[in-house]
Amino acid sequence: MTSGRLLIIDDEPPIAAALERIGKGCGFDVSTTTTAEDFKESFTSARPSVIILDLAVPQVDGIELLRWLGNAGCTATVLIITGFGGKIPESAKLLGEARGLKMGGIIAKPFRVADIRAMLMELTHAS
Repeated sequence: MTSGRLLIIDDEPPIAAALERIGKGCGFDVSTTTTAEDFKESFTSARPSVIILDLAVPQVDGIELLRWLGNAGCTATVLIITGFGGKIPESAKLLGEARGLKMGGIIAKPFRVADIRAMLMELTHAS
């Protein structure tokens, strides 16, 4: 039995692979994507329960993807992952909430595996 579906978008393959391993270890059925186009296709077909969204992906930024998710009627919990500091991650979270998205935590790069595992496990127990 899985904890749900986890969709990851991160343009850095080693980070996407690490997040995938963590998600699988938490019982999720995991899909990873590195481009916005693949992300949109995977979202539509997989209907994830949790999304880990990088704010900096080529060609389309995470802010645009948050808008797209809001327009698509996304019901998944969205976790933001980013190397940006300052107010950018919190502003992105507020934008997601304004778009009607269920926003979870913010994951700062570089991240600790234990922190992501704790976030995902909390989400599995909240459902």
